[in-house]
Amino acid sequence: MKQINKDIKLGKSIISLTSQLLILSAVAILVIFATIQNTLSLHNFIENHTEEHIQDAIIQLASDITMELKNCKTNLNLVADSLGDVSNNLKNDQDIEQFLNGKEDISPFDEIFFVKSENYQDLPDYALRLPFSGASAINSGISYDPKQNLVYTTFTDGTKGPSGVLIGIRNRAEIQKLISPQSFGGHNTSYIIDSNGNIIISASEKDEASLHNILENQTTEKDFQDTLSLLKKNITEQTNCTVRINTEQGIKNTLIITYNNLFVNDWGLLTITPANLISSGFNSYVIKTIALSFILILSFIIIMIISYLVYQNKKKNLERIAFYDPVTNGLNGLGFQIQYQNQFRRQKWTEHAILLLNVKNFKLINLQFGTEAGDKTLRYIYNTISSCLNKHEFVSRNDADNFFVFLTEMDQKVIQARSDEFCTKINSFNSADNNVQYTLTIQKSACIVKDETSHISLIQDHVRQAYDKAISLDTEECVFYEKSFTDKQLREQELNNLFKSSIKNKDFKVFLQPKIQLSTGIISGAEVLVRWIHPEKGTIFPSDFIPLFEKNGKICQLDFYMFEETCILLSKWKKEGRKLFPVSVNLSRQHYLKNPNFLEDIYNIASKYEIPAEIIELELTESIFFDTTKFEEVKKSIDHMHEKGFLCSLDDFGAGFSSLGLLKEFDIDTIKFDRQFFLDISTKKAKDIIKGLLELSYNLGIHTVAEGIETEEQISLLRETKCDMIQGYYYSKPLPVTDFENFWTNNE
Repeated sequence: MKQINKDIKLGKSIISLTSQLLILSAVAILVIFATIQNTLSLHNFIENHTEEHIQDAIIQLASDITMELKNCKTNLNLVADSLGDVSNNLKNDQDIEQFLNGKEDISPFDEIFFVKSENYQDLPDYALRLPFSGASAINSGISYDPKQNLVYTTFTDGTKGPSGVLIGIRNRAEIQKLISPQSFGGHNTSYIIDSNGNIIISASEKDEASLHNILENQTTEKDFQDTLSLLKKNITEQTNCTVRINTEQGIKNTLIITYNNLFVNDWGLLTITPANLISSGFNSYVIKTIALSFILILSFIIIMIISYLVYQNKKKNLERIAFYDPVTNGLNGLGFQIQYQNQFRRQKWTEHAILLLNVKNFKLINLQFGTEAGDKTLRYIYNTISSCLNKHEFVSRNDADNFFVFLTEMDQKVIQARSDEFCTKINSFNSADNNVQYTLTIQKSACIVKDETSHISLIQDHVRQAYDKAISLDTEECVFYEKSFTDKQLREQELNNLFKSSIKNKDFKVFLQPKIQLSTGIISGAEVLVRWIHPEKGTIFPSDFIPLFEKNGKICQLDFYMFEETCILLSKWKKEGRKLFPVSVNLSRQHYLKNPNFLEDIYNIASKYEIPAEIIELELTESIFFDTTKFEEVKKSIDHMHEKGFLCSLDDFGAGFSSLGLLKEFDIDTIKFDRQFFLDISTKKAKDIIKGLLELSYNLGIHTVAEGIETEEQISLLRETKCDMIQGYYYSKPLPVTDFENFWTNNE
């Protein structure tokens, strides 16, 4: 019974194995049949695409020949340059000949010789095929001698080295190697011909002098004239072409003739290839294919191996696209981060630094010289930095013209010195003999990394924060990251986030500082100042948020908010029957950049609350007037203010590079002299300047306000002048609305 069971199991195994073999056999037969069918289809496909394949191969051959011809031409020009460079050391013709003999050993030429201009009559005829008479600069060209040797000629005008002609001879045999059949099993034939069909160099030693002789030996009488005519037309016009012809052996032996312009003189490459070159051995290929089908499993293995290799190759290509910069061929931003992480996987972590180099105004290079020159400059910068790096250090090009550098340095002085070295070497191309002088200005920042837990993205953010500081300082010194940069950035982000809700909740408050008439001591005006009193953060100083909002443009919205709050306050005073006086409101220069028609919005707000325009004085900071790009625009806007009835004052006069020309060019109603004028009034010169400026303003009919007045000494001086009003802590600091109203009442 047990044996029966074993036999049954064995039978089942045999049946199972047989079934598997049958299935595999059936699959194999189907595969072989499909392979045969596919092979026959492939035969037809190859027949139809042979010409295209031949064209591609010949085009590549023509390109290689052109490159070789031009490289030799360039090589001879370099020899000519070298001859010029050492001409002072060459005392006679024998020295020149010895120098050129040395160059022959390292050049592609079999012979190089030099003929001075006074010996032109000694030049062979083939060297005179290129015009050179009267040449004032180096000219070069390619010709050939009767033995089909290539003759390279370059002429020097004597400005650098001796005047004459330098000739390099390239042996025919070397050129024949170049144009000899490199593909299709060596069954094709190639010639270099000129536009008249004359053979310059042939791949073989056959004496075929012209295109006529070549075709006459290949074609039937019927095809000869038509083919010759078509080829001559294209060769004369130096236009690439391909023609099929039948040989005397019948249509099964068709030839494909291709002509490709070599872009050297009027030369081209003529190639004759059998059309059945690929398909001639196809029958044997079918038999081999059927045989190979029986080792299908092995083929599968091979295919898997090939697939894996292809996958690895594609993976490498994808990695190159992802991690390498196509301009510099070095690391890009992501590649830098990966390399940084790998750096400390391979070796123990140590303190180091990340340096950022940025080319200032790099876009001007692209605009002036083109993007190709810009890319070349970026490659040059990358290669220069790379050449200065130590072991384990690396560099990447990030956004446009930014370069991040990993340095194994920890000392700020060393990093500063090395970054200066980078910049010096980058600008070293500005040598005395360089016709183009273009100095690259490079700004630098760095972060010294002491915490191994810091992520590279965070470190780069720190470097960028330091770079922002470098920009604000407008310095070429390397600025190093400090924690305060991040604290400031977080603080600015916090203030930005609070801005919108604070506008909505009216956390920005109107404060007023009185302007006192010097002659009477009575309030004659007030300046509106903004104070940010947040319910949770408390008082936020103007020095913290005004520069920030100037930078990000929020200052315009804040100005409109404060102007409307001022109009609401003036409307309240008007209803209370108070005698109104001019109130000055600050306007940022950002209005001229964001909205040139901002005055219409200002006027509409004042009209909304029925506020007389003549009691509103719009204060413009001194910096607006020095922006030459907005000069006419500011001038027109002041006229527009007056048309609307507003007064206009110049704030902070004397704080910067003040110019008396402002008083001549702009129709200002009031000048506010900055507190800097009155800090030191102990000298006679200081007093005379203040008195002179106030006297000038008085004569021009411009009202004057002295800001920042805090001492009795300053008041005494101003009483001796023609100053109209005083503003400062001597009388009052900026006050909340209620306190100001009380001060006003008491002053009256």
